[in-house]
Amino acid sequence: MLFIFRKLRRSFFLPGTVRTYLAYAAGETLLVVIGILIALQVNGWHEDRKNPEIERDIVSSLHDEFVQNKIILKGVTDQLSRTESSCYQLMELMNKDAGSLSEHNTNYLIYWCMEHTPFNPSNNVLSEMLQSGKLGLLQDKKLKSSLFDWDRLLNHSKSTFQIYEKFIENQMMDYLLERIAIKNIDAYSPMQWDSPSKFDGDVHLIFQDRKYENIVDNTLYHISLLKGDYEAIEQILDDIIEKTKQ
Repeated sequence: MLFIFRKLRRSFFLPGTVRTYLAYAAGETLLVVIGILIALQVNGWHEDRKNPEIERDIVSSLHDEFVQNKIILKGVTDQLSRTESSCYQLMELMNKDAGSLSEHNTNYLIYWCMEHTPFNPSNNVLSEMLQSGKLGLLQDKKLKSSLFDWDRLLNHSKSTFQIYEKFIENQMMDYLLERIAIKNIDAYSPMQWDSPSKFDGDVHLIFQDRKYENIVDNTLYHISLLKGDYEAIEQILDDIIEKTKQ
């Protein structure tokens, strides 16, 4: 019995060489853990240094993109103003006699009353930020808010334009197709016809039609809605451009 007890007692104590090996292994493990912690700390330090640099690059790219978008918006609003002016001139000619109408280039006015161009700005930088999660790197909360406002206003203006475009195609164009020679007004389009249509089409007759006046009036209504959207977009563009100046 005593023999068995001594044997069990010895089994609980490892030889010196084994204890030394385990201590060495524990030390090695500890060093590895410390090394990993130091590496993580250094990596985090590098990331902290990189983030402001990335943020500056993002802000600079946003500034350049929105400066270009303002130029694009200027071209679209200039064209819209030209369309609006043509529509108002047409309204002034409603129910006028042939002599008064002959003093104006009515084909030119009709063409420009229908002309419409969408606002398609560049959104590459903001889209990349949203997809990559880099939007969180922006420290300026007001800039973030302005970017969200931009996205909201842009989507709203696209909806307004789609309704306007549908009205032009389904109301005004359908009306004119039945009553005038479209080739004559397309002389002012990119096609630039150098000879009139061979079909008869007295364009002056539509100025005696109340329905055409109503269509032009509704066109001006849609233009007013779109102008309101573009004015709001221009304000947010100016705000973002100012906030991204470096």
